[in-house]
Amino acid sequence: MDKRTKWSYCIGATGRDAAYALVSMFLILYVQYTMDLTTAQYASISVIMILCMVWDAVNDLLMGIIIENSHLKFGKFKPWILSGSVLNAIVIIALFTVRPTGWGFVAFFAVGYLCWGMTYTMNDIAYWGLLPSLSSDPKVRDSLVTIMSVFICIGQFAVAGIVPIVVAGNAVAVYRTVAVIVALAFIAFQMFTAFG
Repeated sequence: MDKRTKWSYCIGATGRDAAYALVSMFLILYVQYTMDLTTAQYASISVIMILCMVWDAVNDLLMGIIIENSHLKFGKFKPWILSGSVLNAIVIIALFTVRPTGWGFVAFFAVGYLCWGMTYTMNDIAYWGLLPSLSSDPKVRDSLVTIMSVFICIGQFAVAGIVPIVVAGNAVAVYRTVAVIVALAFIAFQMFTAFG
């Protein structure tokens, strides 16, 4: 495997996992500390998140089938990697930007969180599905996963370490800015993978 392929695949994990960390670690905190919702509305959001996670188990299988049966001009994986990252970035920005009130927010959250899971799955299944296609040698694949794990940690720790420090004062504006930065980083890093 050439170095360009090796590093472009591994470096792409940085933005993916930064985006995942932002939503999985901070979305509920953002909702909790910046939205004025009732107990029933918070309970509804909890149920929505559980239902979306159950759907994600089914969605992973369906997306795997769709990708496996794809016969697209730019290959089986690249179109899903790119479209998944772009769509997921849009959803992330919306989740941290659009702020209806009351039950309107709950409805928006339901649609947004479902879309976030589905668009992330588009990218995630294609990204990991690409790995066995890069090499049939188990040692090479193990090496890729090891290197990729470093970039996964960089992406996750960057978000986990920086967001709590910068969220002070106007949390709504800070989360919005962070969401835009992370969403754009997601797209940029996935372009390394898709075009490298």
